[in-house]
Formats: sequence, C-alpha cells, structure tokens
Amino acid sequence: MQVEILNSAKELFDRVNLDYQNLSVDYADNINFENNFDLTPEDYLNFTKQDLKQRDDRGLINALSNAKRSIDCLIENILKNFDINIKRLPKAALDFCDEVLKDESKQIHPLSLRLFCALGLSPRILVSEVRNLRNKVEHEFNNPKSEDVLRAYEVAELLINNLKAKEIYSCAIDISDIHKHDGLPAGRISGVRFSDTYGELRKNGSFYIYFRDNNDKIFYHYYLRQEDKIFYYFLKAMFIAEFDTEELLICIKQIILEINPNLTLAEINISLRE
Repeated sequence: MQVEILNSAKELFDRVNLDYQNLSVDYADNINFENNFDLTPEDYLNFTKQDLKQRDDRGLINALSNAKRSIDCLIENILKNFDINIKRLPKAALDFCDEVLKDESKQIHPLSLRLFCALGLSPRILVSEVRNLRNKVEHEFNNPKSEDVLRAYEVAELLINNLKAKEIYSCAIDISDIHKHDGLPAGRISGVRFSDTYGELRKNGSFYIYFRDNNDKIFYHYYLRQEDKIFYYFLKAMFIAEFDTEELLICIKQIILEINPNLTLAEINISLRE
C-alpha cells in the first residue's frame, strides 16, 4: 500500500469529501498511556501514604507536598503523551479551553490544569480540590491539619483512578457519512479515523488522522500537532465518547467547523453508527 503524508488536516478531509449533512460517527478500541518520568503518580501517592504514618508536622507537610506532586506528575505525564508542551501551551490550546470551559473555569491556573479540565480528564469537583491543594502547598505556611492532608491524598487517588478509567474507555474516532459506510461491515473504516500511532508511525507524532482510498491502495494520513485546534477536540471526543453522546457530537461538529469555517451548524448533521 502506498503511504502519503499530507500537510494539513483540511487536505485530508478534502480528499475524503464527506457529506456533512449526512455524517455518521463510530468509536472503538482504546489507547494506552506511557510513563515519561522516573517516578509515577502512584509513586508519589505511596510517598504520601508513608508520610502520613509519621503523624507529626514534618510528616504532614511532606505528605501534602507529595500529594501535590502526584497530581502534577499525572497531569504533566498525560499531556506529554499527547506531545503537548505544558511550558508553552500554543494559542490553539488556549482557544480550545475558552470555547469548551464555563466562565468560572476559564481562569484556572496553571494553564496545564486548565487544559486538563477542558479535555474532560477530571470531574469539576476534583479540579476545585486540586486548586485548593495547590494553594495550601504554595501559599500557606501554617502546619496543615491531618484531615486536610488525608483529603489531599484522597483527591490524588481519585484523580489517578479516574484517569485509569478514562484510559480504559478511550476510543478511536471514525467520521464518515451514510453514503460511504452504507452496507459495510462493522468496524470497517470508510472515512477519517482519529487514533494513536504505534511502531514506526510514532516517530512522527503520537496521534494522527488517516483515510484509505476506496481501493485500499493509498493510505493518506496527517500527524496532528499541538498547534491544531482540532487535535484537542479529537482528544476530548476520545475520552467522552463512551459517556456523553451529546458532548461527542458537539466535538465532531466543532472539528468540522474548524476544517470548513464557511459551514454553519445547521449544515452539519450527525448520527451515531449502530
């Protein structure tokens, strides 16, 4: 099969030539996160647990700090899996946050936590708890109370377990239309598919969108970059597909609007494939 790497997501969508009034969407499979650091969020969580056993001020302070490190490590590692530089988030990432977050969440700091929240990787109540934890560690010099430290440990544990569930239920996304997919067997890719890369493909990026022509002779693909706003919508769709159909369809519509800004929402109709 001939492989052709395209220069933009729009170029790939143009080649597929979807009927945007009759789109069909499917999702399947899952991704696996890689650890990019010597220590894992679970390591820091275990340090927190050991610190709590000391039952003195030093132990409580260390436990609180390690609970924060567990969360920071988790957030940075996940975003690193997406090839996102948290030290300098691109404008596309910040615009995405502004578009999907409610007003009370648009000023979340640091920006990495804001993006983490916008991607749907944490329940809002946990984001609030994380922010409170960061404030206690960074801005307060009083001895922490044991119940506050235990709460911090539980927040870190809940966030880690939530991400494990997100990983298990994450989905590759297939965007086609009823004309292209009609009569094809389940699982057959007939349009644009978003997925993580593997093997030799990974050297060019962690995620891509691809399309095979009708005769399966040419494999077109485009490696998504952190400067592509649709990348963030695809990531969000990947994590919420199994849980929130309405939000999934909103993400797909936003992707189509980014690719074809002259379209209106009324011109985009999507159905989930059965």
